[in-house]
Amino acid sequence: MTREQDYKRFVELMEWAGVMTAIPNGKQIGPLALAMFDELAQYPFKAVALAVRSHCRSERFFPTLADIVQRIEGTAEDRAALAWAEVLRAMRRFGYYDSVRFPDPAIHYAISQMGGWKYLCATLRDDTLPFRQKDFAQHYDMGRRLGAQARPAAYLMGAHEMDCRARGFDMARKVYDTATGKVIPESELPALTAGTGKTAEIVQMVTRKVEVSA
Repeated sequence: MTREQDYKRFVELMEWAGVMTAIPNGKQIGPLALAMFDELAQYPFKAVALAVRSHCRSERFFPTLADIVQRIEGTAEDRAALAWAEVLRAMRRFGYYDSVRFPDPAIHYAISQMGGWKYLCATLRDDTLPFRQKDFAQHYDMGRRLGAQARPAAYLMGAHEMDCRARGFDMARKVYDTATGKVIPESELPALTAGTGKTAEIVQMVTRKVEVSA
């Protein structure tokens, strides 16, 4: 939502919600709406309006910020299930050979916690699918909670890049955007050369994983 276009409509929406839920002292809706508007600015107005109206049809109390966000995003279980579906689609499309990048960093965090893209793709079987989905949901929820503090990988390395990096081969990376299916330009990827700091940590982590799986 944008302040210029949507703020007035949002205030009117919250006043309507106040009438529908018989909120005491409707004069307090103005300041409340301003605070909530700032927190909900990341969502389209249409999604917010649908969430508020849906809440008022099924609940007796004025919608809180958490009520609106949950109706827009779904429950934690809903979000994890949708994210897992994205992972399975990417597995079918790209396999473990190619490196990939998901739009959601929490997916990167979850898969890294489960052993990495190559390991997850190579070991996932029909009989283990429900258990791996449960593990993914727990890690994904934690990744969302931690946000930037989770330090998710910029992308997930496939088998080809992992093997080349571990053996010290210089190579042009080929990382696919799972949302578009297109190769991401090298200029949009982080530097990955032996050295110090986070870059060195990534190289060392990849090397250890290859050595373990070899």
